[in-house]
Amino acid sequence: MRSRHAERLAGPRRICQKREPGLRCDAGCCSIARRATNGRRPGEKLLSTLATTHNGDPEVPVISLENVHKRFGSFVAVERANFEIRRGEFFSMLGPSGCGKTTMLRMIAGFEEVSAGRIRLDGVDVSTVPPYRRNVNTVFQQYALFPHLNVFDNVAFGPRSKGIAEAEVKRRIGEMLEVVRLQDYATRRPDQLSGGQRQRVALARALVNFPSALLLDEPLSALDLKLRQAMQLELKRIQREIGIAFVFVTHDQEEALTMSDRTAVMSEGRVEQVGTPEEIYHSPATVFVAGFIGTANLIPVRVVRSASARAEVELAGGQQAQVPATAGTFSSGDRAVVMVRPERVKLSAQRPENGGRWCTVPVTVTEIIFQGPVLRCLLRDSAGDELTAHIDGAERPPGLAHGAAMWAVWDTAAVRLLPPRAQG
Repeated sequence: MRSRHAERLAGPRRICQKREPGLRCDAGCCSIARRATNGRRPGEKLLSTLATTHNGDPEVPVISLENVHKRFGSFVAVERANFEIRRGEFFSMLGPSGCGKTTMLRMIAGFEEVSAGRIRLDGVDVSTVPPYRRNVNTVFQQYALFPHLNVFDNVAFGPRSKGIAEAEVKRRIGEMLEVVRLQDYATRRPDQLSGGQRQRVALARALVNFPSALLLDEPLSALDLKLRQAMQLELKRIQREIGIAFVFVTHDQEEALTMSDRTAVMSEGRVEQVGTPEEIYHSPATVFVAGFIGTANLIPVRVVRSASARAEVELAGGQQAQVPATAGTFSSGDRAVVMVRPERVKLSAQRPENGGRWCTVPVTVTEIIFQGPVLRCLLRDSAGDELTAHIDGAERPPGLAHGAAMWAVWDTAAVRLLPPRAQG
């Protein structure tokens, strides 16, 4: 029973491993490869084969986690993880060091056992299936290229170990090197390549066996800033052309926002929110997500009253404002946190007419920092809470100076009202 169950996980044969030049295969995979050879741009044959390989039910997620727990003794590394990764999407797991994101990736790959719950690949429970029977590949922080082999042979290692005919190996590797734009470097050894080129070799080696998903454990962390930014776009291009799911682990917010279709934000073993970059930036679900993604003003407030989808809150200095709120989340007297992004905060020497649209807080300017097109203004309200405003340098308000008393103003529509972070 175990072996038959594991056989299902290998998926359809991508390229017939028994095929020799001039022979016909009854499985149909070789005819697919032959049909993909005419009238297409370089590298498109490989992309066509990949598309044919991963044409399963689009409604079935390529990866799903169902109430997954992971414990190391009494330490809980991952707690109640429930989310799905769709076919063909770039999905990031983002969080600070020690939050459990790499442990989550290792459980998906099969390198760590699940303490409780289920992990499914292509709809099949693989929680107890060993790594070599799971149709996923992993790119680690250290690329682990064979130093004595050139680029071509590094990428060809997987197909050759599966016994694929050499003619098919050459075709497949040549097309994969075109996808990662290394066709002119096939004879170079790893020590003759730049960091970005070595990273693309590792990608090609992981993709050449046509996995259902590619798992990447902070693969850009060893690169310098400019190369890392260039490789972010390169990774997204490759993922878009190949069309399979990429699962990317990072602690870098910019990487996640730049590349991801969706992101799971993690903290202390828990998945705090799963959403698009726009959702987690503009509509964070928790105080942690609001503070971890970008810069946010997190202002403690008291709920005066709550009705339907709005709540009236009391800000510093006794100012009251009506802000959007999730119905049924808050009651009168509750403590809450108002979240507003610095770019939504304006400064004025005079208090504007409210009319119910504006939140207004009296503040003192404690610092003005020039950052090119933006002035980063540090503020303090009457309760001693610190705020930040990003002001367009070309629209500097009159009276803005160190120590000046001003009004911080923002549209109530820019506010997100959140429960305070749970203690302990």
